[in-house]
Amino acid sequence: MARSVRTMRTAIAVGCLGLLLSWWAGPADAQVVCGGTIAASATMTSDLACDASAGPGVTVAAGAVLDMAGHSITCTAGTNAGVKIAGDGATVRGGALAGCNKGVEVAGNSNRVIGVVVRFSPATAYGIRVIGNSNVVKRCAVRDSATDAFAIAGDGNRVLRNVGVGGGEATFSIESGSANVVADNLAYFSNANGFLLGQTSSATVLVENTAVAGEVGFNIAGSAHQLADNVALDQQTRGFGISFDSSGNRLIGNSSQFSGDGFDVVGTSNRLRRNLAFDHDGAGLILRGPQNTAQRNVAVANQMVDLSDPAGCQNTWSSNVFATSDAACIH
Repeated sequence: MARSVRTMRTAIAVGCLGLLLSWWAGPADAQVVCGGTIAASATMTSDLACDASAGPGVTVAAGAVLDMAGHSITCTAGTNAGVKIAGDGATVRGGALAGCNKGVEVAGNSNRVIGVVVRFSPATAYGIRVIGNSNVVKRCAVRDSATDAFAIAGDGNRVLRNVGVGGGEATFSIESGSANVVADNLAYFSNANGFLLGQTSSATVLVENTAVAGEVGFNIAGSAHQLADNVALDQQTRGFGISFDSSGNRLIGNSSQFSGDGFDVVGTSNRLRRNLAFDHDGAGLILRGPQNTAQRNVAVANQMVDLSDPAGCQNTWSSNVFATSDAACIH
């Protein structure tokens, strides 16, 4: 009798332990398959080759997590994304995509794309494209996209510590929206623009980004942007350009070196302070539009002229360091 009671107690204890362990472990990860939708949490266990003709290679739903675990998704056909986030609060991390019309497409808010590498063969469309608000793209790399390597449309997104190589129109593009943050990124060998701020963008913060060996390092449209401590090196046309319809921008502590022109400002009511323009084939700093302010900038060793004011002295110049200028109002 005593033995049967002990046996029953042991069986009950083992059963309870099994239930407890099952509860601790939680539900098993979903399988990741071509054309599938991740609704909760999933970890890839192998590479995938997906036909993206009918839809994305893999769709990640709101709140879900796709851990690529170092694996890749290759698009063999079609124009849909390799991975599409459809909803809010999802995460894609730690893998690679190749051959897709869009590597990662984000359609929603408060999502995260972290540690993803995108390359194209042949080069097509976008690397990582975000349409939504408050999303984070961090520590990703994109190579050889035909349009933009990183494209952002929305408000309050953060693009941090990424690397882009090439890009037909721009390596990093803020197409529209307000209060986006672009920080500590590298644009290399851009075919047109390293960093492009679109006409309907505003109040973008660009901090500590670097553009190397492209056509234009930083091309600024829109309004009320803040650029601080960015670097443009070896750009064919100019390091920093502010378009005719761009106003109210603040450029502080940026550097342009070894390019065509350094800073070329066509817009109005912009302020440039403590920037460096060194060793350009053309001019160091040009204020073409009126009502701009240039204060405490350093422009030296530029082949054509250090500081230039073709606007007929309708700008304010003060406390700048330079060797050559083309207007008596420049100080």
